[in-house]
Amino acid sequence: MGKQYKNFYPQIYNLLNLWQAFGKASKGRRSHPSIAVFEYNFNVNNG
Repeated sequence: MGKQYKNFYPQIYNLLNLWQAFGKASKGRRSHPSIAVFEYNFNVNNG
């Protein structure tokens, strides 16, 4: 049986956490078109 987490969703959809996770995931990949599109859409939607 897996470990259960409580009140975890507010941490997941916190904009600061999302932005930091994106920064870690995109490190070294900033020139990829899909990364640029994601970053643009993230800024437009959360601007």
